[in-house]
Amino acid sequence: MLRLDTTRKLLAVCGTTLLLLLSTFTLVAQHCPNKTALGSTVSVWDWQQARYDFQLIGGARNTASPFTIVNNNIPPNVGYISLSNGVPDYLPENGWELLYRNFGTVANPVNTASFGLYNRYTGMVRALFFVENRNQTFNLSSIDVNYTTGQGQFDDGAHVLRYASDIIEPLNEFIPTTTDGFEQFNILQTGGVWCVLDFPAAYDPCVCESLSLVSFQPTLQAITEINLIIEGTGTSQAVYSSSGGPNSTEIDVAARISEGIFGGLKRYKDYGSVTEKINLLSDFKWLPVVGGVLKTLDFFVNGKKTSPTLLGFESEYSFDATGTNTFTLPDSEVGILTPGAESPASNSGLGSLVPTYNNPLGVFGLLETPVVEFKTQFTESGNYQNCTYANELLTRYRFDASSIVYTINSAAGLEDRPLSIQAALRFGCEQMYPDWVTQGRDEVLSPQFGLFPGGDTPNELFTPLLNLECLEDYTVEIARTQTDIYNSHYQECESDESGLECDDVRLILLVALERTDGEEGQEIVLSLSYNVDLREADGSFASIPDNPYLGADVADINANCTDIPAPAPASYITSFCNDDYDATLGSRGRAYQSPTYDMSYLDNYVPPTTVVGPGTGTGPVGPSVPDNGYGPASIGRGLTVSPNPASTSITITPPDVATTYGTLFVYSLDGTLITSTRVQLDGPVTLDVNSLHSGTYLLRLVDGQSNELGQSRVVVE
Repeated sequence: MLRLDTTRKLLAVCGTTLLLLLSTFTLVAQHCPNKTALGSTVSVWDWQQARYDFQLIGGARNTASPFTIVNNNIPPNVGYISLSNGVPDYLPENGWELLYRNFGTVANPVNTASFGLYNRYTGMVRALFFVENRNQTFNLSSIDVNYTTGQGQFDDGAHVLRYASDIIEPLNEFIPTTTDGFEQFNILQTGGVWCVLDFPAAYDPCVCESLSLVSFQPTLQAITEINLIIEGTGTSQAVYSSSGGPNSTEIDVAARISEGIFGGLKRYKDYGSVTEKINLLSDFKWLPVVGGVLKTLDFFVNGKKTSPTLLGFESEYSFDATGTNTFTLPDSEVGILTPGAESPASNSGLGSLVPTYNNPLGVFGLLETPVVEFKTQFTESGNYQNCTYANELLTRYRFDASSIVYTINSAAGLEDRPLSIQAALRFGCEQMYPDWVTQGRDEVLSPQFGLFPGGDTPNELFTPLLNLECLEDYTVEIARTQTDIYNSHYQECESDESGLECDDVRLILLVALERTDGEEGQEIVLSLSYNVDLREADGSFASIPDNPYLGADVADINANCTDIPAPAPASYITSFCNDDYDATLGSRGRAYQSPTYDMSYLDNYVPPTTVVGPGTGTGPVGPSVPDNGYGPASIGRGLTVSPNPASTSITITPPDVATTYGTLFVYSLDGTLITSTRVQLDGPVTLDVNSLHSGTYLLRLVDGQSNELGQSRVVVE
C-alpha cells in the first residue's frame, strides 16, 4: 500500500495496485553506503579469545575476557553475556561486529582498556571497559555514552541516541544534544573488573551527511549508603547499605536482567512458550513501552508461532537515587566517529577515531511524525435560568496510516520489508470529576468508546493492537458532558461535569523484522512509542466516520487488512536527507563553523604524525582521588538505566492480579529448585538475599493459578 506525490507525502492505496508498486518501492533504500563488509570485523580482532593483552600507561597486562567463566566463577557485571538463555550473546554468526578496540600499543599505551561490539540485527551497542579500582577506594562504576562536541570542535551529533528520550521522536523532529545518552551501573572489585554498557542505537539513514563524535566514559564512584528506586516493567527498590565503608563487598549491582521483573533492560529474548497472539488491549501493560510487569509474551508473526527477540526501544524506565558519603572520579574518555558518518579529511588527524564497523547503526526508524486527526462536536440544551442547561463535547480521533513513513536498515542483513507492522493509540486522559477512577473509567471503557485499560495508571487507555490499515478505520470517540443539577438542600443550581479529556496521544508500534539469513524463531520485534502530530481534520464532524469494528474480535478485524505498507523508497530518503535532516547539536539551523580538531583528551586518540613513547601516554592519566574525604551526595538524577541494584534484600512490587496469593521460586542456573515461598500479591514481595550462597539465580513469580508474572536473573556475591 503505497502512493507517492510530488510533496513527498506517502499515501495508502488498496487492492491490486499494491502488486504493481512493490517492485518499484521495495528496493534497498540506503542513502548512506556501507563502508564495512558484513561479518568482516572479527578478522580485524577476534573478541572470542579467552584472554586479552593490554598496553596500559601503568604497564602491560593480560586478563581474562569478559566472556570467560573461570573455575565456574561467573564474572560480575558481564555474566549475562555468556549465560543468556544458554546461547553466548557475543557470537559473530548472530550479528555481532567489532565497533572499536582501545587496548593500546607499546608506543601509545592507554589509560583504560576498552572495546565495543555492535549487533547489526538488533541495533544493540555494547561497550566494555576493564576498570581498575584506583587506590581501592571505589565500589561502583557507571559507563555512559553521549554525543560530544569534542571540546567544542564538533557541531553535529547524528541521531543514533534518540532512543534515550522517554518518547521517541522521528528524524524530522529530533534535535541531538550533548545530554542525550545512556548510563549503566557496574560493581567494582579490587584488581579491576569488566564493566559494561548496553544500549539500543536508533537508525539514522542520513548519518553520512555530517561528521559527529560519540564518546564512552566510565565514572568511578564511592558509595557508603544510597537508596535506589528503579521503575519500568515493574517497580523494584533496593538499598545499598554498607557499615564497613565503601570497600565493603556488601555493595553490589546485579548482573543484567534478561526477562524482566527488575530492571530497565531494553531486550527481552527467546520466549519459548508461544501459544496465542496478543489480541486484547489489556495485554499492553505487558509491553515494555507501556509499563507493568513483563509476562511471557505470545506472538504470531505472519500466522506462525515464533520465539522472537523483543526489543523495547522505548521503555520509559527511570532511575532515582539519593545517598550519603559519595564522590565520583571520571575516568578516561573514549571517542569514535559515529559509524557511517561523513569521512574525515585526511589531514584532520581523526584517523584513529574511525570505527572498525563503519556502517550506519540501528535497524528501523520513522522519518516523519505520525498524524492523528481529531474533530469535535459541541451541543447544548436547556438554559441557566431554570437550571436545565446541559452540554456535550464529543471528540473523534482517527489515525492517519498514510503518515507512517519508515525505513529499514536492510543493508545490515535485514529483509527490506517487515514481516508485520501493528499499532495502537495510547490516550493519556484527564479526569473531569473526582470519582473518575470508579465511574468515569467505566463509562469510557464501554464498547461505544473502543478503548481499554492498559499500563499502570487508570488514566492510560488504549485501542487494540491492530494491523496498520485497520487502525486507521478504528475511530475513537470520547465524550465530556456538563449538566446543571438543582441542589434542594442548598436551594441552588450546581454544575456537574463528567467524562474525559484525552489530549496526550501516542502511537505504539510493534514491528517484526526478519534476518536475510535467519530462521523461524529469529525474528526481531521492535516495540516503540512515538508522540504524534495531533491536528484538526478538515470538514465536518462526520468527516471522521464511525468505528466499524466496535465489539469485533481483534483477529477478525486484522483479517480485513493484511497488507503491509512499503518502506520509503530511496528517492524519498535522499530528498529527506538533503532537505529536512538536521544533526546540529542543540538547535536547528545553527550557523556552520569550520571545525578544528584537538582530540588529545581522548584515551584512544593517536596523533597522526607524532609517536609518543612509553610513560608519556596519549591520553590523560585519571585525576587523583580527592584528599578531602567524601564529597556531598549528588547523584540524584533521572536516567535510562539497564541493570538493577541488589543488596541484602530485594523488594518486588507485583502487578495487579485477581488472586491474593502467589509463589516466588528461586532456581539455580542448571534449573534446580532452591526454594519456593508462598507470598501475598497485594503488597511488596521481599527476597532475603542473605539466605542465598554466592552465585547466579533465576527468580520466577507466579500467581495462584500458576500464571507467570515475571522472571529474572540476579547475582549474589
